[in-house]
Amino acid sequence: MIDKIVELENDNKYLILDSKELDSVNYYYALLLDKDDNPTQEYLFFKEEKNGNDVYLLPVSDKLLEKTLTTAFSINYVDKAYDNANY
Repeated sequence: MIDKIVELENDNKYLILDSKELDSVNYYYALLLDKDDNPTQEYLFFKEEKNGNDVYLLPVSDKLLEKTLTTAFSINYVDKAYDNANY
């Protein structure tokens, strides 16, 4: 789902920047897009929930979980940067 644009029920569009699985739950780091699909400065974590064949992205509002996700995604980014480095 990385690099995909998702539109929520409130008509907000987000560009999925990264994903991470923690405790068998998928989380996504996303960037809000404006009405012309240009990036804004608003970033958000989403939790994936499934109901049958339907997949829902729910904003993460728990502050402790946000801190955990910030750390997890930062480590994810550093790992990717290290893997792509030319030494």
